Amino acid sequence: MTRTLICSCNRTMSPENAAPGTTVHTALCRHEMSHFLQAAQGSEPVLVACTQEQALFSSAAEHSDPPAYAPLRFVNLRETAGWSSEGADASAKMRALLAVAELPDPDPVPSITYTSEGRLIIVGPASRVVPVAQRAQRRYGDLEVSALITAADADIPLTPGVAWLSGDDVQIKGHLGKYAVQWTQRNAIDLELCTRCNACAAACPSGAINSLQAIQARQHQLLAICHKH
Repeated sequence: MTRTLICSCNRTMSPENAAPGTTVHTALCRHEMSHFLQAAQGSEPVLVACTQEQALFSSAAEHSDPPAYAPLRFVNLRETAGWSSEGADASAKMRALLAVAELPDPDPVPSITYTSEGRLIIVGPASRVVPVAQRAQRRYGDLEVSALITAADADIPLTPGVAWLSGDDVQIKGHLGKYAVQWTQRNAIDLELCTRCNACAAACPSGAINSLQAIQARQHQLLAICHKH
């Protein structure tokens, strides 16, 4: 059975109704520390309704004489209930917090360890991918950042350390550290080799190549025409 220790934190909250029949201390972490040590030297688990002084209680139990071996658990009643705007009516919430804290730890679940190996790919339209890719490259200089642009709705700058790609029908399989990405490249221009000089657009005899700036300008013109009509 768990032994619960409750403190009013120098009478700044009223947890009396949270655990009927339980003594409410006023300064458990100070001049009433002996009550905690006495409980912690028993064999029953001890639940302390205070997380502010968790390190102090743990240290006191570790260095007590005789040693305190009781399992210790902590729950925050003060900030989550007693000091809230509805602290005067928070008894039910306090009881619920205590009840949850007394539940046994859940059974362990299988875990999987992933290793990124320093590779990151960001997929999406340019307006969202470009700023994220730039921040990732600046913050993590050793990270291999690839940006797969699915829609050219913003300028695509030349950013050292970022591999710029383009395409759609994107398929991603695998998991962090071991993934494969497939896409269909519609643009004949390799963004990784493109210097954004627009010379190809000027040299194309059929006008089949448009710069991103020209496309955006044409979109604005069409929108303006639609608004007029």
